[in-house]
Amino acid sequence: CGISPGAICAHWIKQCFWNFFNWPQIVEYIAICVLFGAQYQSYFCLVIFKHLTKKILERHNNKDLLVFLREEPIKGFSIGQYVE
Repeated sequence: CGISPGAICAHWIKQCFWNFFNWPQIVEYIAICVLFGAQYQSYFCLVIFKHLTKKILERHNNKDLLVFLREEPIKGFSIGQYVE
């Protein structure tokens, strides 16, 4: 879609996932990063990409992937699914 995954992660992190998650998920994200360190921001983004893989492929085929990744909320994500 013309933008790197790192740029998408930077966009999400810069906004602290505001408008992408609901408030309890934002609190979980902040708590994880405070408790375990800044590198967990990267891990958090990776598991989000893993969660969104199917939708990313669908949106890429529809040519609206950039809008999907930069503007739409991340639905159905729970960090508890990816703790391991």
